[in-house]
Parts: sequence; C-alpha cells; structure tokens
Amino acid sequence: MRKRVLLGILVFFIYRATSAYPPYIMFPSKSAVSTTGEITFQCDGSNAEEGGTIRGGVVVLKGPDGVVRELSLTRVATSGDYQYTYQATTNVSLSGQTEAYFAFWDDTTRATQSFKNTTEAFPPPANCWARTLTDPTGDLENDITDAKLDITGQWATYSDHRLYFKISHAGGDWNVGGLWPPYYSWVAFVINPEAPSDTFYYALLYCKNIPGVIGPGLWRFTRGGSFNQIGAIQQQVVNDSLVLSCSFDTLVADRYFGPWPNTSGYLVVGARTDKAVSLSSTLRADVTPNQKFYPATLIINPSAINHPPVISDYNVSGKKSVFAYTFTINYIDEDNNLPTIHKVIANGSEFDMTAGDHLYSDGAIFRATVNLDMPLASFGFKFFDGRDSSNIVFLSANEPSFHNPEVAPRIAQVYPNPFNSTLCVSFASPVSGSVAFELYDINGKLVDRAVFQNIGSGANNYIYTPNCDLPSGLYLYRLSGFSDVGKVLYLK
Repeated sequence: MRKRVLLGILVFFIYRATSAYPPYIMFPSKSAVSTTGEITFQCDGSNAEEGGTIRGGVVVLKGPDGVVRELSLTRVATSGDYQYTYQATTNVSLSGQTEAYFAFWDDTTRATQSFKNTTEAFPPPANCWARTLTDPTGDLENDITDAKLDITGQWATYSDHRLYFKISHAGGDWNVGGLWPPYYSWVAFVINPEAPSDTFYYALLYCKNIPGVIGPGLWRFTRGGSFNQIGAIQQQVVNDSLVLSCSFDTLVADRYFGPWPNTSGYLVVGARTDKAVSLSSTLRADVTPNQKFYPATLIINPSAINHPPVISDYNVSGKKSVFAYTFTINYIDEDNNLPTIHKVIANGSEFDMTAGDHLYSDGAIFRATVNLDMPLASFGFKFFDGRDSSNIVFLSANEPSFHNPEVAPRIAQVYPNPFNSTLCVSFASPVSGSVAFELYDINGKLVDRAVFQNIGSGANNYIYTPNCDLPSGLYLYRLSGFSDVGKVLYLK
C-alpha cells in the first residue's frame, strides 16, 4: 500500500507534465569543408503546427582540441521552401574531426541534439552535455520551500548503449532523507513519442532506498497507476549537479517503450522533484515542461573523401510568348552535403533555385520560375557543395529535351570505368541524328568534346577516345540534349 501511494502520486504528476510542445529539429545538414576550412550549416526548425514561434537556434561545435563554441543560426527566408530553415557559416579546423549539433527553443521549451559520449564514461565529460532546459527559480509548489527541490536546469547526452542526464537545483544538498520522513526524490523522465500507448512513461528515479517500498532505479509508470522497476541506474553528484544514467538497451527492449530508432528521431525528456512528508503522502515540488532530445551528432571530417554532387533530370516548361519559364533539376549528394550555390543560368543571367526537400543523399528537386526579357535561347545549371562543383552545362533551348523532356534520351552506361584509353558509351535515343559527348572537370569546365554521327533511334554504342592530354582524375560526362549526367574516372 505504501509503495502504491508513493509511486501512484508520482505517476499522476509526470503525466500532467506533458502539455508543452517543443520545436522540431528537421533535416540537419552541412556543406562540404572548403580547402580553407569554411563550412555552412543548415537545419529546419519549427513548431508552427503547435502554434509556437522559434525564438532562437544555435549550432554547437566541438573541435579536435575539445573546445566547444556556439554559433547563432539565422533564418534563411520568411516564406517559401526555406521559411523554416536556419543557417550559419564558419570555419573549422582542417587538422582533425569536428563534431556539431543543433538546438532550437521557444519561450518555454527546447529541442536539442548533443555530442556523443563515445567512451561511455560516467560521469560523462563536461564537453559532452547539451542543455535540454532552463527552469525558473522560485516555482516550487504545495508550499514547499526546500531550495534543493527547485529545478534550475537539465542536460543530456548519449552513447551507443546508455542515456545520461544532469540536473541542477537552486541550492542545498542532494540528501534523499534519513530514517524517517521527509524524503526527497529527483526524476529525469523519458517518453518515446511513438510508444504503442501514450500512457507509458519511464523515469530515472533518485530517491531514498526503502526495501520493499521504493528505491533508485529505472522505472516504468502508467497513467493508470501501475509501475515496474525495469533496470538499475548510475548516480553521482558532480559539482553541485546530480548525474543519472540508464541503459538505453534496457529501455528499447521494454515492450511498452516503442520502436527505436523511431521516425521522429527524438525522445521527450524532462525533470521533476517530490517531497514525501509522510509514508502515505507525497507532494510534487517542481516539474519542468516537456523537452525534445535528439540523440544525434554531425561529424565533420575534412580529410574524408568528398563525393562531388551530381545534377540530372532537368526539365524546362513555359511559354516563349510571355518569356516565363520554370526550371527543375535533381541534385544528389552522396555525402548529404547541402549546395551552397544552387542556380540556373538563363540567357546568361543567374537565378537562385530552391528545394522543399532538404535531404540531399537521395536526391532533391530544385526549381526556379523566372521571367526573362526575351525568349529563352540557352540555359544551364550551377551547383556547388562547398568543395566540389557539379557541371555547368549550357544547353540550347531548341534541343529535344526542352520541347519534349518526357522522351529525352538517357545514357545507359559507360565502360570500363575507370578507363585509360577508350571508353564505350552505350545509350538509347528516340530519334536519329548526331549527338556530342561532352567531358567536364569537377569544376564544371568543358575539357573535351566528341561528336557521334549517324546515331539511330533505339540502342547505340560509340567509342570515345580523348582528343586532348587529360590528367588522371574524376570527370563528369553528358550527351548533348540528354538529361543524365554521370561520373567517370580516367587513369593514365
């Protein structure tokens, strides 16, 4: 009975703490690192669907020396494809790995990623923590005056197998109580938003150990009042803060916890305190709003191979009579690097393109609608991932791909790849005629061109032999009038 009274009240108040709606962190990305160390970060942050407003955002960096610094994020646009996108540009070290994470907040709540506690040290290193909340002082309830129950902040980090939380308070000790009441407890709670039911909550409970009644541990609660201890916790007071840790594996293995990784990428977290004034009466002292914790870190390794982006499947539509045209093109970056330059060049003028999809590893369609002062005569595309360019291809607006893009021919393959003398180009064409095979360096400069004469409708195979002294390296290729752009490696 005593156990049910103590824990039942705790369950009730944890449930009542779930009324806030923190921001979302979506599509965290970065550019490639330039040869001078410059890098651009972007992330979408929003809680518009809950009626809230983003008040601020940062990207937090930890360099090879372990030093942590924050950069404020700036909103890219107030409408359109980038109205929820925030950005910052800085320089990072070229001599080692840099880690990064994003955080957004509104008036009362926060969403954050964190650095990873890769060594699973307990307590985690000081430069691993990410703040999940700041709680005001003086908000104790039920006429409680114990400053040690007044929560002022919470932090979180993670490893491959564990979750870690740190709680600060307004003052005093972390004493859970003596032989008789009052007893004091501190909780870091965790909720999977994709659990099979919204009635399940998990708590890292730091409290008085009363055998047969209650004790420190990882507990599962339900709104209806049931409870079970499902694991142990680590606990330690460090520099006036309470550090708690539980097994992430134990949480995920619990059948009520829900799937992990989940589709949203975050856990709902928070903190609360209680005071048991007797064996049959427990009062809530303080409870924080819900926050969102995304256990994820961006890794920046300047020495890693950068895969140049590829643009393909362009399309143009519009009416020459009114000089208005819409361009689209697919941008793919194997490293998920964002494009710092994303332009269409029409009749020699450059126009920015935008994409609503900000996940680039599987392709993102960029588009732009432009008004010209004369009919479209030529166009091309210019993309740059921070280190490498995709090709700049200038096309005649009279080519078949403009008038009838749905039947534009496509390259089937080139082989061998790599090649060192000749290259077989295999492709299918819907019409007879001639096409030019064009080779570009990774900066988009045309370096060689060969015309294939007398092609037939259907399958074709032609041999390309370089007409100039090409240096070994990676090149981009295309056939004039064709929508595909490919990569080929030339070795002398």
